[in-house]
This record gives sequence, structure tokens and C-alpha cells, in this order.
Amino acid sequence: MEIKRVCDLLRQELYNNNYEYGFYCDGKKYKPNMSNGFDSDFYNLLLTTYKVQNPIDTMREKIGTCNDVVLVMKKILDEEKIESKIWLLHKKVNNKVHTILTFNMSDKTIYLELTPLSNKPYYGKEIIYNNENELKKEFQNQGYYVIDITNDIAPGEYPEFSLKLIKQGDIIMDQKYQIGNEYGSIMWNINKIINDKDQFNIKEYDVEELVHNNPFNGNHDHVMNTDISEPLIVVNLIENIDKLIDGNHRLQKAYKLGYKKIKAYYLTIEEHNKYIVDYDEKVYQKVVENWN
Repeated sequence: MEIKRVCDLLRQELYNNNYEYGFYCDGKKYKPNMSNGFDSDFYNLLLTTYKVQNPIDTMREKIGTCNDVVLVMKKILDEEKIESKIWLLHKKVNNKVHTILTFNMSDKTIYLELTPLSNKPYYGKEIIYNNENELKKEFQNQGYYVIDITNDIAPGEYPEFSLKLIKQGDIIMDQKYQIGNEYGSIMWNINKIINDKDQFNIKEYDVEELVHNNPFNGNHDHVMNTDISEPLIVVNLIENIDKLIDGNHRLQKAYKLGYKKIKAYYLTIEEHNKYIVDYDEKVYQKVVENWN
């Protein structure tokens, strides 16, 4: 069957070659560390550093996000002269976004999920629909917006098709920050803290000391575009130990510009605990007592 032959071509490249989830930028691979659950640092890199990859780079490095996978699929399908479309899915309930590809053959619409690390039960298996509308209706019934981004996704560009929606507020993706060690992990909902920022005290911190205590792994190109008039967010983990949980790009800009002091919203233990996702007092105590 022709549909199976084409799906096998796609699987041969993306399913059988052990692709990893992450992205490739300036000669370096970035991958999430899921050992402590949600990797907020990697998530922030996706929002600030990640650009859609050239399919040739993705195929060479064997790493990519859903955006990069669908462009590899499109490249293969284009070589076969098979029409395809790329769709952005937005789940309204949990505000998740995902990019998929469909192609048309034998008067059918075929969807094949090949994003690395996919936990979907149909990963690697083609799903055949009578037409595009049937596929769209199925996803819409599951609570998704389905948006055609075929002409919006481009190698070398930031994924504005999703970032634009985030900025416009159509998709509100909660920014989170996580720390962890062998005793567990702690994750703060940064968006909720920012919403309540007016109720917190502001303190001045020594820039060099904060830089020393908070290694920077973000996008250096983004640093100088930040607004350092907006205070950082620092929480008191335990007596005599404070932790920067938002504003590392702003901190880096202040450091580069030679600032000696920088302002930050300061949250006491009692204040910031209510912003911890799935707060567990015993886990929190274990983590912070062994923090270094």
C-alpha cells in the first residue's frame, strides 16, 4: 500500500534513528533534564534561544523539537512530491502547544506522530482520516485549537507562530522555575508571583554576588534586550540562603553594564511557599536543608 510505503520512509528516518528531544544551536545541543520533573531552565531556553532548525541540521545531529521533526517530515514528503500541512495544536485546558504534520494520499489525510519522547500511545503509527476536517474535528473535540502554520514555520527563525500567541495572551503558558537535588525538587509558578508582586518587599542585592551564586545558561543574545528596571525575584530558601528564581537575563545585563546593585522582589519562606507547585513541606525541608 502506498500510504504504508511513505510512512515507512518517515519512520526509517525519525523512528529508527534514535532521535533525541531538544535542539541544536551554535554547535551545541540542548536537552531537558527531566530527572527532577519539569526542567524550567530548558523551557526558558525554548522561549528565548531556540530557533526552528534547518532539516539538514536536524537529520545530521539527530535532535529536535516537534517543530523540527515536522520539517524533516516535510522535506522527505516534498522529495516524494506529496502534499503536506503543518498544524499548531493548542490544548485549552492545560495551555500546551504541539506541532504536527499531515499529508494527503489516496484521497485520505494521514497523521503520523514522530516527535522524540512522545508518550502518545499511537507514537510511530499512522492514523488515517477521510479528510482534514475529520482530523481537525477529532482534536477540537479533545479541547484543542487547530491552526494551519504551514506558511509560518521557517528554519532559522524564532517560532513566532507560538510565541506570538503567548505574547498576545491567547496562550498563557505559566513560567516556572525549578531547583532540586537527590532529596527532591521544588518548583515555583513565576507567573503567579509576578501577578502578586506589589505585595512583596523590594531589596537591593550586590550584582557580583548574585552572578557568582547563580550560574547563567540562557541566551546571551537576549540579555541586552531585557529591561533591568523590572526587579528580579529572590526567595529565602532557609535561614541565610536566598535564591534567585526569576531575572537571570536582567542580572547578566546589569553585570555587563557595570551595575553594583540591583533590585529584587524578596519573598520570605511564608510568602513564597504558596507559589510552589504541589507543595510538600517534608520534601521542601529535605531539599533546602541539603542545598549548597
